[in-house]
Amino acid sequence: MFILDNLSRFAVPFFFVASGYLFGNKIINTRESVGYFKRYVIKIFKIYVCWLIFYTIYAVLVIYLSDSNVLQKLMQYFDEFTVMNLFYFGKGTSGYQLWFLTSLIWSIIILFIFYRLKKINVLLTLSFILNILGLFGQSYSLFFNISISTRDALFFGLFIQC
Repeated sequence: MFILDNLSRFAVPFFFVASGYLFGNKIINTRESVGYFKRYVIKIFKIYVCWLIFYTIYAVLVIYLSDSNVLQKLMQYFDEFTVMNLFYFGKGTSGYQLWFLTSLIWSIIILFIFYRLKKINVLLTLSFILNILGLFGQSYSLFFNISISTRDALFFGLFIQC
């Protein structure tokens, strides 16, 4: 089970590595890097919003068809729609698996800022430290547990993007 569990954790890090590499390659080789950055972030944000709407409609239909305490369940569901949950953590809805899109957006924004400041080495060091800390909030919580959510842009996506 250990081998299968670790092999299955390959897809999302690969997604971040490929996205970071392709984004970095494009902004280095493009004269209008600011324009490309804006279009890229807006495109990913549109994808996130479309799927968020899809999962929200799906969840509302499931709640509506449950026939018991529909109003209470709907209120509980929409209570999780906070700005932080929706636009940073990518959770709070039935589309919780979309967390990697919000993480990608924030990672790209931070990466681009450090690129423009010519401080990529600082970002790489800082993101490595945050990633190591984040591992203790996920895979290695057995050894040392961090009580905050570390499946986000700062602890997960940023280092892999660099």
